Parts: sequence; structure tokens; C-alpha cells
Amino acid sequence: MSRCGKTTKLEAWVDGELNDSESTALQLHVEHCVVCLHEHRWLSAEKALFNQRAEREQARPQWSRFEKAPSRKKLWAMAGAVAAGWVLFALAQWAPSRAAQVAAASTEA
Repeated sequence: MSRCGKTTKLEAWVDGELNDSESTALQLHVEHCVVCLHEHRWLSAEKALFNQRAEREQARPQWSRFEKAPSRKKLWAMAGAVAAGWVLFALAQWAPSRAAQVAAASTEA
């Protein structure tokens, strides 16, 4: 914190909440006060960092579906479902021909 008591004014200045005359007066003060200059630089860097993070967070939902790969468990479940589908398909193809063979054998006997 600033030892000269202008911390709240510095925060307002960095946030752009001061009018022109207050902003000019504070700028002149910061040019001559090392403590306030350091505090101003810190607050400005902090604000830039938070703005940068906010921009990243806004962009994240657009890419989140591409970043998330399906889990290994889900991939195995999908592979099992595909394999089960192929088995059912093969049985469905085999069953009518087997039924025809059984019918033909029973008519011959």
C-alpha cells in the first residue's frame, strides 16, 4: 500500500474513474512520488493481467469441446458397442440360412 495515502485514488485512476483534473493532478504526483509510481505500475500490471485472463476465459468455451478427448472407458464402451453390432449383424445373416437348412432337412425326412 502507498504510504502517502493515495492508494484509493491510484486504483480509481487505473480504472479510469477520475475526471480530467484529478487525473492530471495524480499523474503529476506519481511522477515525483516513488512509492506511488511503484504502486501505479503494480496496479496497471495487475489490471492488464486480469484483462488478459478475462479475454482467455471468454475464448475458452468456443474451444472446450475440442480440448476434451473422450475417456479411455468411453472409447472401450464404443468399441464394445460396435463389436456387439457386428455380432448381431452376423447372426442375423446366418440365422435365415440356418433356418432354411433345417426346414429343407425336415421336408426330406
